[in-house]
Amino acid sequence: MVPAAYSEDSTDVYTVDYKAVDTYLATLRSSGYVSAAYTAARRAEYQQWADTLRLHPQYDGPPAGFDYDPVIFSQDSEELTELLRVTPLLQYQTADSARVVLPQPSYAQTPRTGLAFGLSRHGRRWLIDMIWPVFAD
Repeated sequence: MVPAAYSEDSTDVYTVDYKAVDTYLATLRSSGYVSAAYTAARRAEYQQWADTLRLHPQYDGPPAGFDYDPVIFSQDSEELTELLRVTPLLQYQTADSARVVLPQPSYAQTPRTGLAFGLSRHGRRWLIDMIWPVFAD
């Protein structure tokens, strides 16, 4: 999503490729698990990161905002496999909304204690509106 980050030319300034962002978000949306609210919020985050890169030009290193996976809030892609093995906990549910938490496996090397998911009902389906890390108090 930031092509210059993979360029060997250190004079290329980092900019967000919105075509790549929109393709990524369309893929997420087509999974059938995330709502339009989720993809709109993610798009707004990419816009903020693009604004940061425009205000503070960057030429090397991990692009600001793009140094972790925004779905699992980690740099370690193996954590997704670990999270998928965990039993989700329903924290609350109303007729149209719910909150589910995936506790962090006890052996994981991360400061968070899990991931929370804000869900909304769309017909007979529950879709993800928000994902955020949960930290111990």
